[in-house]
Amino acid sequence: MSFDLAITGGKVVSGGKAVLRDIFVSGGRIAAVRPPSKTAAARRVVDARGLTVLPGVMTSALAALRIRNWYGVE
Repeated sequence: MSFDLAITGGKVVSGGKAVLRDIFVSGGRIAAVRPPSKTAAARRVVDARGLTVLPGVMTSALAALRIRNWYGVE
């Protein structure tokens, strides 16, 4: 399967652990999180070696901002 985006080689934090993983995105959503591989079938590849990746955190933050703005809180 080919993905829109692959974020490769980063430390993914989930469940209180940080492990090396590749994250694959398709249609604006996380489609797969897999152990690192040498090939990433994606239109765009981001090298995250040496970085920590927090999948889903930005989505949660944006949702909180939308709710806050919906209630008129500045």
